[in-house]
Amino acid sequence: MTEGRQDAALAWMAEVNGWSHTEAARCGDQAMKQWHTRSRHTDWQCDISWAIRTYNVVPIRDGETLARELNRKFVRQAQTRVGIRAGHVTHIEHLIGER
Repeated sequence: MTEGRQDAALAWMAEVNGWSHTEAARCGDQAMKQWHTRSRHTDWQCDISWAIRTYNVVPIRDGETLARELNRKFVRQAQTRVGIRAGHVTHIEHLIGER
């Protein structure tokens, strides 16, 4: 939806799930609301201890720091692209920044 292909995305969601356009739009709205809520947090951490134990994965040097920096950059870019404004409730409003 953030790439301007929301109509195609909603049509595909409706077709695949057997939903009406309204149901697909409702799902899109909920996903955007959840994205905004989760994007307020920039301190996510990925626990790869299971992969280290199970598959002997060797983390890259300074990987945790790099991942944290890249995540913050990604969140800032996404927030700028989609817009962070209180009160948005539909995927269309998120995309065009209007209410």
